[in-house]
Amino acid sequence: MTARADAGARFEDARAFLAAAETIDALNDAESYSDVIATLAVHAGIAASDAFCLLTLGQHSKSENHADAINVLKSAGGDSATLSRLLGEKTKAAYNVKSLTRAKATKCMEWSVSCWPPPRRSTPSRESPACSLTRSSRFPMNLSQA
Repeated sequence: MTARADAGARFEDARAFLAAAETIDALNDAESYSDVIATLAVHAGIAASDAFCLLTLGQHSKSENHADAINVLKSAGGDSATLSRLLGEKTKAAYNVKSLTRAKATKCMEWSVSCWPPPRRSTPSRESPACSLTRSSRFPMNLSQA
């Protein structure tokens, strides 16, 4: 696959992770779902950051070290501070005994969208966005249309 095709695949992953987080958020108001929502949102941000790097640099970090991914995103001109914030919440949501708050899970969903690739054209996509928080109406679902 080409970097552009890989970016499209990672972007679709980001949309799916965020859609799942939003669905769980809408269907379950219990605080106990906060870690699940935040974890999905973090994965959306990671996938979106990968797409951004693939579009900009033709590569993304494949390291298991989060600092490497942050550095690659920074070199691509992406929002590395937000990815860093998200990755910090990933550790808390996935490994701490105490759950995140629902407000923090919602913030994670918002932050994940900040990691998404920038718009590639000024007219909206013909396809409707899958997620209410996304900026997807500002850039194409199919990156080959850009």
